[in-house]
Amino acid sequence: LWLDFRRPEKYWRQLSVLLDSVMPSRQHGYLTAKEAARLVKNDSRPPGELCGISQQGISQQYLSVITMSAKDWVHADAKSGRSRIWVVDYFDAESRTYISHGVFDGQIVAMPILHVQGDTPVPINFSFLDSDRAVSLALGEALRANAVPNEDDFFVLTQLRYYTKFGHVWSIGFYDETLRKLVGQATISARNGAMIEFSLPGSRSPNTA
Repeated sequence: LWLDFRRPEKYWRQLSVLLDSVMPSRQHGYLTAKEAARLVKNDSRPPGELCGISQQGISQQYLSVITMSAKDWVHADAKSGRSRIWVVDYFDAESRTYISHGVFDGQIVAMPILHVQGDTPVPINFSFLDSDRAVSLALGEALRANAVPNEDDFFVLTQLRYYTKFGHVWSIGFYDETLRKLVGQATISARNGAMIEFSLPGSRSPNTA
């Protein structure tokens, strides 16, 4: 096995490949969004209703000492629509609390409970299009638009979001290998898989996606 460690932006990805090659017994829990959401629902039985799912949500800062580092992106990147990291959010309207659960390699990671003021998140039922299908649709469009190379050197950010105009949609962003710019953004209906929009927005930081 030959790996190139000369480029800093590729370091964590190459290190992960190296570890997998010398320790093939390493267990990675790659789950779809639905699988992660069901795990939280069945094991933690949180109060309230499901209201958000993402690979790298704002609450992801509680999963790692170093927030939004290249190492985190290696864990979360999943071009298949499956990921080692998910953030599953519940909202309890009675107590006005926002309850996030991290899922990392199939294990639930506790997060702080937040008290919410203002708008009430819109619940998501389990009839939504799963992440593996949504990412596949988005990737096909990104390749057709030449937004990403036909290789592994890009990252994917996946979020299930709610918009008044469209309802629940998958927002899927494609980033270059340096994580310095967003190179393509897909918006897909979580109800029927229809492509609502694909855009080429140019430079943008992953922290503001």
